[in-house]
Amino acid sequence: LRLRNINTTVKGDPYGLRPFVTNLNLHEFQQSVRFGGYFQYVRIEQNSLKRIQLFLGYFRSSVRSNADTPLTEPQSAYSDSGEYARPAWQATHNSFGVITIHLPNKFLLSSIFGASSGQPFNLLTGADNNGDGVFNDRPQYVTPGASGAIQTRYGELTNSGGIGWIPRNVGTLPWKVHLDLNLKRTFILNPKAPKDSQKSVSLNLRSTNFLNHTNVIAVGNILGSSIFGMPYQADAGRRVEADINAHF
Repeated sequence: LRLRNINTTVKGDPYGLRPFVTNLNLHEFQQSVRFGGYFQYVRIEQNSLKRIQLFLGYFRSSVRSNADTPLTEPQSAYSDSGEYARPAWQATHNSFGVITIHLPNKFLLSSIFGASSGQPFNLLTGADNNGDGVFNDRPQYVTPGASGAIQTRYGELTNSGGIGWIPRNVGTLPWKVHLDLNLKRTFILNPKAPKDSQKSVSLNLRSTNFLNHTNVIAVGNILGSSIFGMPYQADAGRRVEADINAHF
């Protein structure tokens, strides 16, 4: 499903006539979504060695769709031009791993790793250019050197009066990389007792985002904004914690 304004102004004129009722937006759920693509998945597992166990995987997603969610609306109720694109939730390349290493002196090191290519994002004008009540209008290409053109990494663009709309979700966020580590040592206080009645103390030292990689989750996407193309929000940086757990 996706939404469509069935009473938007004719020919994209924000002050033009509407098919049914004047000055009223009627948003209807329609079964008009196109979705296609493929997925690839590879994994490696190692559980036979005494000191090292690992699980590594790679997942590739290559999907195209004209909606991100059932609440997605096309830029124009009268055209699907440029709508069939990468969905905003898709990260094309995804790698991940879980590794456990038994170190000397009964230390246990475990790690969780994940890396993924950036998800797509939409470029917007920041205005409702066609008067359909939805602020999802995309910039337009312009002839190089044209008056009012804004030079971007996607070409020369303008918020109106161009020669063709830029496709949906044409932007791409930077790669995300996460590495979480945990170092653990357990001390048995009464080793001669049966296992179900042993007392122990565990020491844990762990770190999230150990590499302190800047994982950008939002980039300025309004053409003409002072932060257009610039990251302005990211996941948390490195965090280190220590704790002691007693079991009696």
